[in-house]
Amino acid sequence: MIFRPSRPALLFLAALGAPCVLLIGLTLRLLAQERELAEKRHADDRRRLVTDIRQDLISRVTRLRMDLLEGHAASASPIAFVARIEGDTLAFPWDARSAVADEAPGFVDAIRSGERGEFIQRAYADAVASYTAAVRAASTPVQRAIATLHLARVLEKDGRTDRAHSAYITLSRTPADVVDDQKVPLALYAARSLIDSQQLIASDATAAAAVLGTVLQRGSALNPSAIYMSRDVAAALVQRATDASPRATAMALRHQADTLADYAEQMLAVQSAFPAILARARARSAKDDVVWVPFGQSDATWLVGIGGREPVVTGFRLRTLVDSIPTTKRHGSVVVASSDGEPLGDALPGLAVRFNPADTLDQEPLQRGVLVGMLLLVVGVTLAGGYLFWRDTRREMRLAAMRAQFVSSVSHELRTPLTAIRMFAETLLLGRAARKDTRDDYLQTIVSESERLTRLLDNVLDFAKIEAGRKTYHLRPCSPADVVRSAASTMGDLLARNGFQLEIAMDEEVPLVLADRDALEQALLNLLSNAMKYSGRGRKIQLAVHSGNAQVAIDVADDGIGIPHAEQSRIFEKFYRVNDPEHASIPGTGLGLTLVAHVIAAHHGDIRVQSEAGRGTTFSIMLPAASADDAVAVETGALA
Repeated sequence: MIFRPSRPALLFLAALGAPCVLLIGLTLRLLAQERELAEKRHADDRRRLVTDIRQDLISRVTRLRMDLLEGHAASASPIAFVARIEGDTLAFPWDARSAVADEAPGFVDAIRSGERGEFIQRAYADAVASYTAAVRAASTPVQRAIATLHLARVLEKDGRTDRAHSAYITLSRTPADVVDDQKVPLALYAARSLIDSQQLIASDATAAAAVLGTVLQRGSALNPSAIYMSRDVAAALVQRATDASPRATAMALRHQADTLADYAEQMLAVQSAFPAILARARARSAKDDVVWVPFGQSDATWLVGIGGREPVVTGFRLRTLVDSIPTTKRHGSVVVASSDGEPLGDALPGLAVRFNPADTLDQEPLQRGVLVGMLLLVVGVTLAGGYLFWRDTRREMRLAAMRAQFVSSVSHELRTPLTAIRMFAETLLLGRAARKDTRDDYLQTIVSESERLTRLLDNVLDFAKIEAGRKTYHLRPCSPADVVRSAASTMGDLLARNGFQLEIAMDEEVPLVLADRDALEQALLNLLSNAMKYSGRGRKIQLAVHSGNAQVAIDVADDGIGIPHAEQSRIFEKFYRVNDPEHASIPGTGLGLTLVAHVIAAHHGDIRVQSEAGRGTTFSIMLPAASADDAVAVETGALA
């Protein structure tokens, strides 16, 4: 159906539409101006935020640099370093040569004698004596530790494991600043030997862990060789420790050693790339200003500070600095990166503030919110009014069309039985039926058509009562089998005259139901009438009564034209008829299934349909079985 708006509808839409269009135009103009101002404020806020971040970052690194140079901060921290510039190279503290202590008389000769006996002559006993003499001749802790390490090694070779173990234990108690010529703490050698013993006992694991803890406390003051050896010793301790407590300690020490190893590798990378870093800083420096050049990528990036009055370089982990920078709620998450974004100036070359991609004009001014609210309100009222007007008009037109179709269908339905009654009555009146059986057949037809006419009128009257809210039902215990038999008897003659075969199947014991017998029978007659009308070429109708789960089911099945699946949800609506040529050619009022659904609902039951186009339809009425309490309620008048 094509909807053509009437003149009042057009006037109504114009009266609301013209002010709405004008208001929309003004609102869009104001919103555009407000957007321009908001974008300008947003850009100013970003520039101001970049300035604040630059000042905060420079202030923090300057203060940390001064603390490092004055010794107030821990220079051994793995998030900071300090080194000296020697020409175009970078020298870390571990690069400095240690002062050579004076050799004690006899110490060097004893060490050489022991090495000769150990490695050349394989005379381990003589080597033990020589190293023992070296321990006595040592004049410094370093010499004593070196001699003890040699002595423990040769005792192990000579098979004197107990004395070797004691020597390693003694060596493990050496302070961490006692190092060899590679600046590796000598206590680490003892820890590694204790761990590598054939059977690692808990006390040895504890002693090795104590050595590692003491050494790793020096942090980034350790040189790379010492750090790498500490990492290897920690990994070996994790692998060999069996008790839970030493193993947990070893894992924590290994994590600490791994962190220091990453730090050492980064520092070596900074040292290797220092000429390029220095050239970049000198290109940006002015007088004695410090330039902070980024080095590395992602979380491993460092800020390397070059310049000032002293020939030193300081560095800090960039991530640690960035995490301490406060951000504003308006701009969301702010990160400092060396790629795209707002540059942070010459003092921080290569650094920029990269704003969160979600950082947009997320907080609109109050004025814009009010304008948008007004616009939405007006448009919403207009659309709602137009929709309601259109819906009411469409509904009235649809109801008018359905009433017209209903009147036409009822007229056709009335004409059919009236025509049959008149034809057979005139035939009898003219005496053309001479035989008695013929007259009886004509009279039976008149009675059947009269009953059909009565059912049609009852449907119309019942529908009128339902629409007016005056339809009542008197529920009494009754046998559903008796109701089915009565309906089958009423329809039997009409079905037989049209060539239908009615099959009835019932369970042996079917419980009673609370029902209005006449209303329930009328509902069954409507279903049987539908089964007959929409049977197509099929001539078989089945009635079945069965029970289970405190319910009684009455099935009416046919093998007719069926109902399309898409239409099954609407067949119980009033006046509704399936919209296809095969169903439209069959006369009907569209009230039968509506009345059936109302009757079953009033009986607290349910009606279901199973159908497939071209393969028949089954309607199932589900009614609750009556209980003894229901019968008592009926007798006492509590249930009407």
